[in-house]
Amino acid sequence: MSAPQGGRLAAIDIIRGYCIVSMVSAHIAAGTLFARAAHAVPAFDGASGFVLLSGLVLGIVQSKRYAQQGLAAVERTSLRRIGVILLGQVGLVVLAILSAIVARFEHRNVPPISEMPPGDVVAGALNLQLAPPSGSVLRLYLVLLAIALLAYLLLSRGAWWAVVAGSVSIYGIGWLVPELTSFRGYNSDGLGANWACWQLLFIVALVIGWFWRSHDIPGRIQAHAVVVAGVTGMLIVAAFFGERIVPWLYVKTMLAPGQFINAYAVVLFLFVALTWLLRVIPRWVFRPVEIIGTRSLDSYIIQAGVAVIVPSMLLYSTQSGIAVAIALITLLTCWAWAEFRRSRYWPTTVRSTASAHQPSASAPRGQQPQPPGSATSR
Repeated sequence: MSAPQGGRLAAIDIIRGYCIVSMVSAHIAAGTLFARAAHAVPAFDGASGFVLLSGLVLGIVQSKRYAQQGLAAVERTSLRRIGVILLGQVGLVVLAILSAIVARFEHRNVPPISEMPPGDVVAGALNLQLAPPSGSVLRLYLVLLAIALLAYLLLSRGAWWAVVAGSVSIYGIGWLVPELTSFRGYNSDGLGANWACWQLLFIVALVIGWFWRSHDIPGRIQAHAVVVAGVTGMLIVAAFFGERIVPWLYVKTMLAPGQFINAYAVVLFLFVALTWLLRVIPRWVFRPVEIIGTRSLDSYIIQAGVAVIVPSMLLYSTQSGIAVAIALITLLTCWAWAEFRRSRYWPTTVRSTASAHQPSASAPRGQQPQPPGSATSR
């Protein structure tokens, strides 16, 4: 199994990078062959993978931090993370409002502020109601991180079962009263993502991440790779037929049970497949997607900004070659930014940790772990 930077698993970062590709294609070039290829897996998209893997990675990182620094450090970093996400979301809302003021063309990612009283515009900016659809996952992420604060407290006391039980209970409430637990978009009278349902995807992954090292979960998956690939493959095929036969089981906004199960099936299948591929294909082949995955939150904000600004100034069809070109330029920008962030931290990290490197317990024999270029800088 490939040992990524700072104990990262390269397969996880590659899957996160793929999720960004999926979201970029959906928000900028929907309807193109590029977008269809990025959404070839049934009942799965970038948002599902982004939320699941965010929970998993946070669980891995915070579990290590708890072991080294204690619960207070975990909660402090979580609160800082919430602050960063809040600033990012507010920034996107302000960007959307400014774009609406100067836009040459109307589109779904700029709010209809010309139809709103000034007071409603201010209120919508403060309560994030005017968040552009291309960046609305950040609102959900804020709620998920707030729930995680309590989850860390319970996990630190060994009560993982209480975390899971509480999460399942919140999921049930979301199904019973979706009008109270769903976001609403300014461009739709219907209900948006139901945070009470989506939190289950995140929290279960957080619990798995918390025990990722102590229970050698990647090693267990690898030991039963053939069985895992077979079972998850069958679940993915079942989702292909299921969303046509029983579509209510795959409603995305509610994260219906079929959507939940399929998200884990797809991520597990990709994890097993990529773990094998990384043994036979040079890792540099995956580098652009992997590096984007290491900065998936930054990349998400970049694509949200592009989806707000560019259509405001340039008229083009989302099914055109121009849309594909803009999407590819956006991904190149995400890659360049991620490389910059990595190089910015790399020299200092190498100097401060070079003398402390020891072989990782989960790394293959003879393989040294890479310097933690960005594992703690998420």
